[in-house]
Amino acid sequence: MPNYRSVIWGLTGEKRTEHLRKIEEHLTRLLQRAQHFGAFLLAGAIYSSLAELFAIGGEVNQAFRIFENLTNAYRESNNAVGNAWCLMCQGDLLASPAPLGKPILFGYHLSNSTTYTTVSANPQLFDRSAIDRDRARTFYREAQQYFAATVARRGEGMVLLRLAYLDATAEE
Repeated sequence: MPNYRSVIWGLTGEKRTEHLRKIEEHLTRLLQRAQHFGAFLLAGAIYSSLAELFAIGGEVNQAFRIFENLTNAYRESNNAVGNAWCLMCQGDLLASPAPLGKPILFGYHLSNSTTYTTVSANPQLFDRSAIDRDRARTFYREAQQYFAATVARRGEGMVLLRLAYLDATAEE
């Protein structure tokens, strides 16, 4: 996924769209294999990754459609944790407008050295003015309720970190 993110971030216009479609085709083939072998957790992860790539590429509506379809499938199968995951990811879409990626990730990492990083100097990556905090918070709180109902403490923790992130960005 990090390589796909880097590709999408590094392109614009038709090139970005073209590469996004190629990645979609590749992930769709993986998805079909996962579903064929009954690896539904893997299929959910692939759908989530695909939605995130669409969001990074600026196709947020497509990303929401993927999560809505996945949420419906989880609801029909009474999978509360899967449903909570989708709600949390939808909150991420609102908390991280293109091209940011998930708020916990930001698309960069620290190198082994404590003095050098691989952080991009692109100011757009740090602009939080387009965050839809209220709607993101609504998705996060609903996800938190599902995680709590299933005693999924790690899920609750992920949501709490995201809610704290929203609070921190509101105080900028």
